[in-house]
Amino acid sequence: MNRWLPLLFVCITAQIFAQTFNSPESVEYDAARDRYIVSNTGGNNLLAVVPGNAPTLFKSGVTAPYGMVILGDTVFVCAQSGYIKAYDLTTGNMLSNINLGGTFLNGICTDFAGNLYATDFSAKKIYRYDIATQQFNVFVNNMAKTPNGIVYDPFHNRLVVATWGANAAVLSVNMSDSSVTTLVGTSLSNIDGISIDEDGNFYLAEWGTDDIYFLDSAFSTAPIAVVNGSATNPADIHYNVLRDTLAVPNTSTNTITFHPFPRPQLQDDTLSLCTDSVKVICVLDNDALSSGTMAIQSFTFAQLGNAVQSNECIEYTALQAGQDTIYCKVCTNALPSFCKTSALVVTNTFCGDTTTPSSIDKPENAFADAKLLPSGTELVIYTGNSIVGEVSGSLMDVSGRVVSVAATNDAELHLPINGLLPGIYFATLRAGQARTTYKVFIR
Repeated sequence: MNRWLPLLFVCITAQIFAQTFNSPESVEYDAARDRYIVSNTGGNNLLAVVPGNAPTLFKSGVTAPYGMVILGDTVFVCAQSGYIKAYDLTTGNMLSNINLGGTFLNGICTDFAGNLYATDFSAKKIYRYDIATQQFNVFVNNMAKTPNGIVYDPFHNRLVVATWGANAAVLSVNMSDSSVTTLVGTSLSNIDGISIDEDGNFYLAEWGTDDIYFLDSAFSTAPIAVVNGSATNPADIHYNVLRDTLAVPNTSTNTITFHPFPRPQLQDDTLSLCTDSVKVICVLDNDALSSGTMAIQSFTFAQLGNAVQSNECIEYTALQAGQDTIYCKVCTNALPSFCKTSALVVTNTFCGDTTTPSSIDKPENAFADAKLLPSGTELVIYTGNSIVGEVSGSLMDVSGRVVSVAATNDAELHLPINGLLPGIYFATLRAGQARTTYKVFIR
């Protein structure tokens, strides 16, 4: 009988490693293990994939898995029509299996405050599920449009929902009273998934044209197609803020495609950003700052507001969410081809010695001399010599969660960063009424 053991081992090994996508529906990035988890609806399983490699089996026997969300070391899955199932990302063991009584649970997200929200596609509802107590309730009932993808917007503390059908709309759900408002109506049809990047911009997966569409955080412009029709029935997409990559499950061609979106990178100091094209100097005017943190938008797309061209420089001003004002001034030795008189558009030109900033038009503020200096397990912020009294600081991740705080009466503020995952964070300094926010990359 022992002679069959090697064959049995080979069969089990083949089952684990030889996997294929079968109507992949949802994809989520598992940052701790640097991989993506895919709900493989047609295969009734969950797969793990690293870009460039074949998928492997993460969990079998998951009936009709659809939307997913990862929180810590747990992946929550809409499955079996009306269930939310939870699995340990390290062991694959099931942690919970709750029947919400839904008709067709489709999209799911978390508010990072202990709650999950799941759309019921067929019943036109949104359920709220308390992870700790495993209690749930109907959070939104009798929706006018069919809800599909859902994401939490930490910049405005709201749920943002993509809808299915002709002239699909993007909706906002108030976290306090469950009221629903329309953020933007579109001419798109059958929006499946929705995702948000670290700047508060949104990405929509649409079946009508088989494309992914970009919407800026203020919903001020029409949706912009960004993958040029290369998607095929794109479903529950995921924007990976740590890799600045959009992962797209293509249900009809059984593929997962990855689309990079280059972002600004820190260079020289905290107020200078280097994109793939130019060195851009952006300064936050704190006079109009309201609640929340300021997020610099992607320079991949045309920005809101107007740009003014003067000599060899282009200056740009725009209002962001919360009425923050961003001033940008780009100067080069020769006027670059990307300069526009209507909007600042960055193209893929070289970012190097030919793009030398000459000056900064910086509004007066208490942190004019502030510098950020990464130092091992701390982020050291030199606050300058002009401040008298206490300076406090906080570090928030892209979900809006405060991950580090500190205060000082000296010229240096030390924010602990030990144990934080690589990625994008927002460091905020406060002194009396003065306040400023920086975008920080921890590698």
